[in-house]
Amino acid sequence: MKNSFICEYCGETFFARGLAQAHEAACDHNPQTQSCCTCRRWWWQENDDGDDGESRCELGLALHQRRCCGYLKKEINAAGLN
Repeated sequence: MKNSFICEYCGETFFARGLAQAHEAACDHNPQTQSCCTCRRWWWQENDDGDDGESRCELGLALHQRRCCGYLKKEINAAGLN
């Protein structure tokens, strides 16, 4: 059976350790990348029909940035939830 490697930030699976390590370093869910996914100012807003939604920044900044001027790190509790 082949070994698999799982990103500790988002759970994506890789079959090569090097690919997993490269992914983890750039993963949007890695707090060190300071991406929207780990910022307190980012949230998900569902559409009125509840079927879909979109991400939003409370400052109105463009999404999917790294190290933006308004970044505030989310506080993570012991269960890994924010």
